[in-house]
Formats: sequence, C-alpha cells, structure tokens
Amino acid sequence: MPDSLPGVHLFACGWEHTFWSGGFYPEDLPDEWRLTYYANEFGGVLVPAERWQAADETVLHEWIDDVHEKFLFYIELTQPQPTPAEETKAIALGRHFAAWVWPQRDRSEGPVTPCRLLGLPGSSHAYLLDAALLGDLKNQKQLLEHLAKAAGGEGNLPLFLHGSGWSVERLRQLSQLSQLLGLA
Repeated sequence: MPDSLPGVHLFACGWEHTFWSGGFYPEDLPDEWRLTYYANEFGGVLVPAERWQAADETVLHEWIDDVHEKFLFYIELTQPQPTPAEETKAIALGRHFAAWVWPQRDRSEGPVTPCRLLGLPGSSHAYLLDAALLGDLKNQKQLLEHLAKAAGGEGNLPLFLHGSGWSVERLRQLSQLSQLLGLA
C-alpha cells in the first residue's frame, strides 16, 4: 500500500437483502444463517440504523455467535452522536464493535455519501457508495483512488455499498480492485 494512504476496506450495508437470494445466498439458505454466510466471505458490515435499533441484547449475542472472531460491526447512526442507550448496547458487541457511522446525507455527491466515523482510532472518514451508480471499472478505479487520497493519513477507510438490486459480485469486484491498486 502506498505510504500516507489509508487501507481501503469494502463492506455491505446490511446482510439481509432479499435480492441476494439465489445469487449470493443459496435459495434454500434459512434467513437466520445469512449473517454467517456473509461473514464467511467478508470481514465486516454496516448495520443500518433501523436494524440496530430493533435489535435487543439477545439478538446482538446471536450476531456474535454467527460471525468469526475478527468480524466487525459498524453501526449506522441517525444523529451525530450515539445516545447513552446505544453506547450501552454496543458494549454487548465487545471486540466485534468497530465504530459508529453517521452518514452526511445532505452532502451526497453522485454515488458517494461522506460519513463521519466515531470510535475508530486513527480514522474519521468513511463513505457510503451507491452500488447502482458506480459506473464502469475505470470510474471505480478513479473513485477508489480519489477517496483514499481524500481520506489521507494512516488507518483504515471503510467503504459501504448500499442501494437496491445490486449483486455481491460488485462488492467482490471493488475489493479485488482495491487490492490490485495497493489500497487494501
């Protein structure tokens, strides 16, 4: 990885997408096994705010049981700071809790929404990427390089794919491209 650029890490926003059934998830895979299946290939996920808010401590412990020891949960916020109740709930995730993510939806630029990252040492940047608007491979390369340079410094740069109807193949493709560019 080039000096002074962060390590780019690509994840999905959520894992419970019905449009992944039959493509990424086998048709007969029970819904409660989807997180485990996803975690076997990817190292983290952005948990959408509504999913996070609906989860009680029992569900959080089930999530932990469903993933490998290095898997990370990034938690989407609906306000600039987590509430005390959210902070208490995050403690249940233990070492699997990565950071709070607050999307700056009022600052979206095409396929990219900047996010404020809270609670991850050495990094304050993250981005939501609309999978349907990423364009061709050349555009994706330019976007990854631009985001890595804009984030600058050391640390990690989490990028979260979101939107509807996209294939996990897009996530794999971007992950492979970031590795080929020396950004992963």
